[in-house]
Amino acid sequence: MCVGLAMVGCTSASAPSNTCTLDYSGNFDAQVSATGCASWSSADGGDPLLVIDTTSALTGRLQVTVDLGPAPVPAAVSSDVVNDWNAVALGFGDAGCAFTAGSTSVPFGSFALTLAAVPDAGTPHGDMTLVMYVHAPPGEGCGPTSIENVHVGF
Repeated sequence: MCVGLAMVGCTSASAPSNTCTLDYSGNFDAQVSATGCASWSSADGGDPLLVIDTTSALTGRLQVTVDLGPAPVPAAVSSDVVNDWNAVALGFGDAGCAFTAGSTSVPFGSFALTLAAVPDAGTPHGDMTLVMYVHAPPGEGCGPTSIENVHVGF
């Protein structure tokens, strides 16, 4: 599987085999569980990418990529210290609303990640909280606030 967001290419990925819990709050409140949503991939430059990719009927699709640099270690990291990351959530209702965040998004949004397992350890495990911004089609309402918070346990 190869997932690339905002021009992030990849060359390989490990097979996901974990369970994730997702908790959405802000404009859309929901809790879902998904199997196999977190995996490792490689950027074109070879750096490990944390990839979260999951779809549910209730919450639509969430895709996240985080370039952790050439030698990631189990640690707490945030969008303040990661140069290349992106998150997109699509499929909330019929209005065509999207929630985005990332190093190339406007506004950027943010994330806080506690990584418990690195690529050599196999399946990624950790905890991530995202602050994503709503992008509504012209004339559509996508909720009372401009942000969506997503917490992912994997």
